[in-house]
Amino acid sequence: MKKYLQGTLGILVFLLLLTGCQKAESQPALEESFVTEDQSLLSDKAPLERPTSEKGVMIKTEKSEYPTTVENIKIVITNDSTQEYSTGLDVFLEKKVEDRWFRVPMKEEFFTEPAIVHDPGTSTKMTLNVEDLNYDLTPGEYRATLSGLGAPFTIINY
Repeated sequence: MKKYLQGTLGILVFLLLLTGCQKAESQPALEESFVTEDQSLLSDKAPLERPTSEKGVMIKTEKSEYPTTVENIKIVITNDSTQEYSTGLDVFLEKKVEDRWFRVPMKEEFFTEPAIVHDPGTSTKMTLNVEDLNYDLTPGEYRATLSGLGAPFTIINY
């Protein structure tokens, strides 16, 4: 009887060790990250909606469509208000994937944000250099963001 108990206990310990040593599969949850077709990681979720204008200030991209080979994306800030409007110097991108917006990663993680003043009744152009992105643009819906505003555009294959 003692022999059977020791044998059973030995098999049990062996099975426990065997299952404990197996490699666990790690899968990033779609809630936290999304791997695109080019395997670049879009991990930071962005707000579902961003207005294109507020208090008389509007932003838009110079073109509604850009090719995947684009080098610069130009953003136009129009201040039709009676007050100065200040923004930072840097424009960021977000990409829509499966009805959710994700922040496109930049090569630099931290930025010095000097203010740019946009005078009343004027339009100003700002440029996003695609080389500053840590991401290869693929076809889809994007928006350029600046001070909480979003300018939608599309990236297409040419």
